[in-house]
Amino acid sequence: MTIRTSLQGSPSVAVEIESRRVDRDAEQRIEPVLHGVWSHIDPLDRSNIASYWSQNNQSRCPIICLGDPWWGEQGSDGVCESEGKLIWLNWTTNRLMPDRIVRIILAHELAHAWQWSIGKHRFALTNDDLAGTIQVPLSRVQESGRVELHADETILRWGFDPSEHVIWKVRHLQLKKSGEWRLRRKPLNEDRSRKRAHLQQLFAYMR
Repeated sequence: MTIRTSLQGSPSVAVEIESRRVDRDAEQRIEPVLHGVWSHIDPLDRSNIASYWSQNNQSRCPIICLGDPWWGEQGSDGVCESEGKLIWLNWTTNRLMPDRIVRIILAHELAHAWQWSIGKHRFALTNDDLAGTIQVPLSRVQESGRVELHADETILRWGFDPSEHVIWKVRHLQLKKSGEWRLRRKPLNEDRSRKRAHLQQLFAYMR
């Protein structure tokens, strides 16, 4: 099933929301999440993304795909591909999360699209491009981690806290032996979850 929706303030740009083996309500749930995220993006950044997508528009682009079962890395909740024109959301785990957390995940992937729109993708970023709003030992930040750190700094500027997503996941989800994520019967201690989430974020930036 596919939903085509025009973006607020950018009527010439439409995004297709496509599901792969997920429940029928998934697209209806993601559409307002997308519009909620889009409305919070800095107007100039939003314009850059819209212009980039319009200039590079093909027959079915851009697309947000909801994947279940998830095919990517086990701990990944989303992926931005095709030079910022295709976003995959891990619906295996995203469907377990409240909308406010899914908004953070989608914002992060849209930040990767924005990076492509300004020519600051993974292979063009340096530590000089970082704002320093997230404290990380830059000497240990690698290429793949730098693009994630830059994206998280970007969504922090848009009003989304990337740590909130990691904390929620640590506190509320549990990885079973089968490889599936399940909601915990009882959430973990909040302070302990924050400490564990902080270490996970640092590891992601330094890999």
